[in-house]
Amino acid sequence: METPQKEPQEIEIQEPQEEPGTPIALSSESPSVEQKKRRSILKPTVPLPSGRLKVDKELGMLKAYVSQSKSGEKAVHFNDIAGLIQAHETSVSASKEFWEEIGLLQRESRGVHKPSRDLVAWASKVEFNPAEANGNLHAAYEHAWFGDTIRSAFQVHGVLKKEKLAHILASTAGGEKDETGPRSRVLVELLIETGYLTEAENGNLSPSAKSTGTPGPEGAEIERLQLSEPKGQDLTDSPVAEQPPPPSNMAGIAVTLEISISNWQVNDVIRFLRFLRTGQDEYAGKTEIQTAQP
Repeated sequence: METPQKEPQEIEIQEPQEEPGTPIALSSESPSVEQKKRRSILKPTVPLPSGRLKVDKELGMLKAYVSQSKSGEKAVHFNDIAGLIQAHETSVSASKEFWEEIGLLQRESRGVHKPSRDLVAWASKVEFNPAEANGNLHAAYEHAWFGDTIRSAFQVHGVLKKEKLAHILASTAGGEKDETGPRSRVLVELLIETGYLTEAENGNLSPSAKSTGTPGPEGAEIERLQLSEPKGQDLTDSPVAEQPPPPSNMAGIAVTLEISISNWQVNDVIRFLRFLRTGQDEYAGKTEIQTAQP
C-alpha cells in the first residue's frame, strides 16, 4: 500500500525579532557580496595611492619596474616586483594601479606592465641628480587630477600645511573619509619626496618652481614673435637685450617682413632678431653686415 504524498506547504518566513544587542542581517546576500558593495562605496572616484606601501616602498617599486623591465624593453608581472622589494603581492598589485592611472606604468596584460619613458628617465637619474630626475615625474603630476586641485588650492589659500592639503585632496577624490583620508596623506608625502611640493621648517607647503605650470613647447613661444613692426618697436617678447643700432648717415627705411619661422630653432630666431636690430651677426665670418651703398 502506497503512502499518500503530502502536498507541499508554503513556509511562512517570519521577520526576525529584534533583541537588544543582537545584530540583524538586513540582506540575504553572502558576506562577500556585501563586502564588494562596501568597497565600491569606499572607493574614491579618482586615482590615489593604495596606502598599503610606505613612500619609500612606492618609489622602490617604480625603480624595480625599470630595472626588471630592462629600462622598458619588456613587461614585468607584479609578482616579480613584490619579491624584489620584499612586499606582499597584493600590496604591489593595488599600489601599481595609481601609477598606471597617471600614465607612468603602461599595462600590457593583466598584472603585467612596462614603465613609461618618463619613468625610465627618472630612475636613470634619481640617484645622482634627483632634482632633474623628478622633473620627469612632475610632467605626469601636472596632467593628473591632483595637479589641478593643488594649483587651485594654493591660489585660494595661499599657505597650506600637509594635513590641510590632504583633506582637500580627500574631499576632491570622493569616497568615504576613512578610506580616502590616509591615501591622500600618502599622496602628499609622495609629492614632497619627489620634489613636486616643498615643505618649510614651519611646516608650510609650497609648489616647486617647476610645478606651478607646465611650460609650453619652444614653438609656442616663438609664435608670439612679431616681425612686422616697421617703426623701431620691439619685435618680440624674447629676453634678448635691447641694443642700439650702429651709427649711420643713411636715412631710415621702414620694411615689413612676412616670414614663417614655425620650423626655426630658438637660437636661429634670436640671431635673426638681433641682426634686424643691430645689423650685426656674431656667428658670421664678418662681425658687421655690409650695408647697401646708395
